[in-house]
Amino acid sequence: METRLPLRTTEASRIMYVGRSIMSAWRRSRMLRMWCMVHSLLTLIPHQFYLILELRILSYHLSMLKSIVYLWLE
Repeated sequence: METRLPLRTTEASRIMYVGRSIMSAWRRSRMLRMWCMVHSLLTLIPHQFYLILELRILSYHLSMLKSIVYLWLE
């Protein structure tokens, strides 16, 4: 019967460090917050209008995602 050992201190601190760095990058990133706000607003719009609007801002979303990935990889 195998028992699971708790995470070693170095692994736990590494996980906490990554979590804190992601959260601080999220707080710092105005673009990410703006993207989340836009996305949450778009979910409130009726579905047909949402599809038209999504087609119009698809390139904007892609550039935002590219910026977010760039921030995440820093």
